[in-house]
Amino acid sequence: MLAILLVLDLVFPVKVPDNYFTVVLDDEGRILSVYLNNEDKWRLKTNVEEVSPFFLKAIIEKEDKYFYFHPGVNFVTKIYFFLNHKFPPVFL
Repeated sequence: MLAILLVLDLVFPVKVPDNYFTVVLDDEGRILSVYLNNEDKWRLKTNVEEVSPFFLKAIIEKEDKYFYFHPGVNFVTKIYFFLNHKFPPVFL
C-alpha cells in the first residue's frame, strides 16, 4: 500500500503555489512597500527557522495534534471517521 502511494506521489506531485506577494526594499533591506499577489492574497515565502516555535506548535495542535506520530496520514482518525459516519454517499 505504501509503495502504491509513493508511486502516485511521484506520478502526481502536489503543486505548491509559488505566487508570493511582492516586497520592495530599500538599499539597506528595509521594507518600502508590499503588494498583494495576483489573487489578492498575502502569501509570504518563509523558512521554518523564521517562524516562532509557539506559532508552529499552535498550528500543529489545532490542525493535527498527532502530526509527529504518523507517516503523513493518520489512519486511526480515518477509521474513526468511517465507523462514525457510516460511509456518506460521496464514498459509495
